[in-house]
Amino acid sequence: MEHASNRSTPPGFPSGKEFIKSLFARAASMHMTVFRFFLTGDDSTIHLLNNPSSPSEEGYSALDFLLDEASKAGIKLSLVFTSPWKNTGVPKFANWCGTGGYTENDLDRVQRPYDWLMSSSCRDQFKSFISMTVNRRNRINNKKYSEDDAIFSFQIANELRCYDCPPEVLTNWYHDMAAHIKSLDPNHMVATGAEGFHAGSSRYNSANPASNDWGGRTGQDFYSLHTSKDIDYATSHAWVDNWSVGDEIQFLNNWISTHESICQALGKPLVLEEFGKESYPNASEIQQRRDPIFDFVFSQVDQRVARGGGGGNDLRAAMVWEWSGYERPNMLGNWLDEGDTTFTNIIIPHGARLKSVAAGAPVAGCVPTSSLPTFTNQVIAFNGTIEAAGNRKLLWNGVGDFLNDHA
Repeated sequence: MEHASNRSTPPGFPSGKEFIKSLFARAASMHMTVFRFFLTGDDSTIHLLNNPSSPSEEGYSALDFLLDEASKAGIKLSLVFTSPWKNTGVPKFANWCGTGGYTENDLDRVQRPYDWLMSSSCRDQFKSFISMTVNRRNRINNKKYSEDDAIFSFQIANELRCYDCPPEVLTNWYHDMAAHIKSLDPNHMVATGAEGFHAGSSRYNSANPASNDWGGRTGQDFYSLHTSKDIDYATSHAWVDNWSVGDEIQFLNNWISTHESICQALGKPLVLEEFGKESYPNASEIQQRRDPIFDFVFSQVDQRVARGGGGGNDLRAAMVWEWSGYERPNMLGNWLDEGDTTFTNIIIPHGARLKSVAAGAPVAGCVPTSSLPTFTNQVIAFNGTIEAAGNRKLLWNGVGDFLNDHA
């Protein structure tokens, strides 16, 4: 949003806005389709809120621009309402509603915002921000955010934890926020933005990283977090360096398959929406350290998409972290450059394969409305059969042919 407001301009571009246009155009040319970023809780100097009841027009105008330019480029945005890891996120909301008094450097409080999560007034304050955003009308194209197809999904909170809290604390908070978003906007998908840890009491706890069970103590429980009908797909992150997982490929294989098992029970697809691998920005480091991780993850997505089946309730997408669109610093980190072999040999071919597979193909289990037959009587329900008003019932095989037609 700093670029979108022309507060910041990367080298080689006449303005921040021109950089954004270039960023989206380059992304589309590399078969990227979705950008995920935080509305609060990052290092930006552009803010959406002056205070809980006062929106910043500069901030929302920048978001208007991003959505409008993304739409022109065929890019969709997954908008994350907040994150706990920066002062502009959960710590700011906690300070505003009186349960704060901590900063991003206080990692104990950052990972234990129990009072903020439990306070009804704090919840109402955060819901007000959600409402302000979802109900906004874009000043550029006049589209209401709740009706803007440039938005891929709304995410409630990135990597929110409540250390040593019972799983019900985070689960109830996420479900409450998801229901609020859906009450305002039934048109868009909603996701948690959670890392995907399993509760210590879960039978899947052994899939968590590390031996001291810190993942099981984060207050997250992947299954219960995603049981709400208002949450449309499941999210998981994978940080093999930060989490000290040992054999990285083995961990990723188990991490993905465990989450897929749960997603089959939930009936929801899985998105590995953050993963990366630290590397220095030189060719040999990238090829030896990082490329094997990216190759493995994207091969898992390729396999699932190619084989189909399973109702789509398995790994359907993976999102890299992070690509800023300009050259990264000469230091160890997760930044990606377009000239890296990770891009040229793995990310771009993967995007091309998915684009080829997905071209014109409906999502498993969904039927385009244009292919449904027309009835004289109005169809009023579908649950394995189509029941028409009156006494006619048509049993349908889900493909296009009617198996029988009887009174």
